[in-house]
Amino acid sequence: AQPRESTPVIRATMVDKSTKKRKRQGQAPNDPVSARFANEYLGYAPRARGETLPRERYGFLAPDEFHSRYVEKRQPVVLTHTFDDESELASASTWTDEFLRQRCGAGSKVRMELREGGRFGCGVYRDVMFDEFMDLFSNGDSGVYLSAGGKNETFAAPARRLVCAGDAKSAREKGLLPLRPSAMPESLVPADINLWMGRAAKGEMTSSGLHHDFHDNLYVLVRGEKHFKLYAPRDAGKMYTNKDIRWVHENGLINYKCFPSTLQDGDVALEDGETALERRVRKARLVDANIDDDESDADDEPGFGEGHDDFDDDVFDGVDDFDELEESISADSSSGDGGTTDEEDDGSDTSDGGAKKVSRDTCDPASFSRVEYDKLEKYPLFKSATCIEVTVRAGEALYLPAGWFHDVSSGETSAAAGHCAVNYWFNPPPLGEEWGPRRALWEEDFKRSVVDKIFRNDGEAAT
Repeated sequence: AQPRESTPVIRATMVDKSTKKRKRQGQAPNDPVSARFANEYLGYAPRARGETLPRERYGFLAPDEFHSRYVEKRQPVVLTHTFDDESELASASTWTDEFLRQRCGAGSKVRMELREGGRFGCGVYRDVMFDEFMDLFSNGDSGVYLSAGGKNETFAAPARRLVCAGDAKSAREKGLLPLRPSAMPESLVPADINLWMGRAAKGEMTSSGLHHDFHDNLYVLVRGEKHFKLYAPRDAGKMYTNKDIRWVHENGLINYKCFPSTLQDGDVALEDGETALERRVRKARLVDANIDDDESDADDEPGFGEGHDDFDDDVFDGVDDFDELEESISADSSSGDGGTTDEEDDGSDTSDGGAKKVSRDTCDPASFSRVEYDKLEKYPLFKSATCIEVTVRAGEALYLPAGWFHDVSSGETSAAAGHCAVNYWFNPPPLGEEWGPRRALWEEDFKRSVVDKIFRNDGEAAT
């Protein structure tokens, strides 16, 4: 069946719920912030301060059990022993600076942040070659940082050169990670991968700033130590986000008033009754069948690996992105409210003869909190939010569902070798039976746009 045939069911169960019917989970009746939007979140949330996250040995649980215990319940979990000899992620423990140079350096351009103060996501950015970043990193420069910010496409270099679409054994023989970890359940369809690298100066604590992601996240720490402060989507109304929240979906995905509404999985309903994902898959099928489509060519719909300009400038938070959501929206809808974020090049200039573009971030992505920890009297609702704190060390990973607010910090304990991490983003699976046909579409799009297009060279990225 063509994707559009499933649209009426999806629309009825995932989009056309009126605000009056939305369950306002966890909202106090006198909460002036959360009263402005519907919070439908049905997943796990801590009941009191001091709760701790469960810890599981990576790969110990069968994928289906991991889904029922953590993904379906929207429960964060720390995964230990990720670098054990038999682990499919063990190769990352062998990555030296020299290996990263050899594997990722050739032709890889990255957006390097020149950090200001102890917080990243709010500094000056410069386009450089990966080798240049590694020169600074290896020489102990704590003022530079490599993150997901500034990417023009998903599954981009340098991270794409560190994973392999083949089986786990093939990936390990090459010193690489799997494109899709087999320990994760099939309900988690990959949306992107990223490489993170930086240092903390002696006596300094660096912070990501409090924010949330729009994807489920598997954060694998290769070097260093990270401290997380976590807040459930139930407390979204207490986070004082930069933009006004429209609603919080059952699975925790957060929508903002300044952007088009999405389904639980981040897909966007279009005016003609299709969703952006359905249209993209339908057009790809037409191309395969050599059937002309009067609406437009398939290339008009950006997929996983293609750039997009209008929407991501307003949403990309410079710390944790949601490229597939951005691509879906940018394909068929206008941009947001025109605000400036770290993705924009406003005020940019050139240095070194114009070879390197420099841009400055204004630090106001929608998904970031305005809360200042040293001025909590200005944020009374935040003081009543329930925080979970957890430390993740090298050789461990954190599974964090979409919509969970987090502030990630690191200190000088990780300064000697710097910190390095790889993260996988997955499309957030909706709660409910409708995920079956939806997941099949995401799987098809992932295979066409990522596996067959990017990793077609014996399982490795073609470039």
